[in-house]
Amino acid sequence: MKIKNILLVINVFLIIAVLSACGKDTNSIDTVNISNAENNGTVTKIPKSLKKKLSENVVVDAEIDAPEKLPKQMGIYNAKIKELENKEQVLKLLSNNESFKKQPNEEFTDNGGVKRVQETYCSNDNCYLSWSGTQLSYTKDVYFDIQDAFSLTWSGFKSYDNEMKNIYKEKQLEFMTPKEAEKKAREFLSLMGITACNVNIFALDSATLKEQQTITNKQCKEDNLPPSKIRPVRHWSKDDDCYALKFNQDLNGVQVSSQEFGKSVNQISGPIIHVYITKSGFVNVIINNIFDIMDEPIQSKTPLSLNKALDIIKNKYDEVIMKRPITVTDIEFSYVPQLKSANEENYILTPAWLFNLAEYSDDIKDSIDKRLIINALTGEQME
Repeated sequence: MKIKNILLVINVFLIIAVLSACGKDTNSIDTVNISNAENNGTVTKIPKSLKKKLSENVVVDAEIDAPEKLPKQMGIYNAKIKELENKEQVLKLLSNNESFKKQPNEEFTDNGGVKRVQETYCSNDNCYLSWSGTQLSYTKDVYFDIQDAFSLTWSGFKSYDNEMKNIYKEKQLEFMTPKEAEKKAREFLSLMGITACNVNIFALDSATLKEQQTITNKQCKEDNLPPSKIRPVRHWSKDDDCYALKFNQDLNGVQVSSQEFGKSVNQISGPIIHVYITKSGFVNVIINNIFDIMDEPIQSKTPLSLNKALDIIKNKYDEVIMKRPITVTDIEFSYVPQLKSANEENYILTPAWLFNLAEYSDDIKDSIDKRLIINALTGEQME
């Protein structure tokens, strides 16, 4: 379990915030006339996972995060960061009669040159809320204990988060069903004008939360962290049972990737939509980098099928003499956000296939893990 620096996390919230539809599970790609798919509009069905040897150099053993069927036509969108809607209703719902005290506003200028005001509120019991128009952060004190015991990645492939389900094995908590938690979260997101598609839901029971926080606490002490940076183990109860929901932004039935893209000044994180719900209501909400489409798509055409994209991977590595084969461990189909240029808050969203590639070694230090992105319209490598 990754050790959390509590004071750093609080600063992150104050600064930043003041701060999954798939087909049947199969080992082969279920297709209809796949050889003619890109010519006659026939759509390939995409499985949830795939195990397949492409060549001596490339094997696939991957989870797939993609629609069951790709749209017949897709294009590139010009986009900007969305202005979240209904501020007063959102703040009132989250405050829930808490005795919030408004802090001094902070003014800042975004990458597009727009002057913004970040409103921040806090309560005596360590509850924080901030709103800047395009970002929302809300955190109750219990969340700081939850994050000691549970790690939800801000970005990355689906399997990264699914590793946590090997620890948190409960499917449903007593106070609410997963479907009820999802409904509650989607209604809240809708209030801000956010449309979400895939969701990964974790049922965090208090017993396992206590076990995991105890492990983290012990690790902190073994690492000789200052006592002020070690959060004591909480007196957990059933009232602390929590659903953690990680959503993806929806764009015409396809997700916008939540991964990070670009380098240096052009680096951009995809949409972040995290919601935590306990018996008492929301205990953590992080909303950031939601995209708003500016016009009709350009360069519309039939997107590359999964088989075509895998052929590109195969051909790329068949030309190389390798000691060990490359293993495709994760596959994602989504819109990839990119900054048009530095210091300009305008973006393009391009449909793409994302692959996580691993080259395993007996010596873990020699193992390689990297990402490859294929433009689904041109077949060209984007990263």
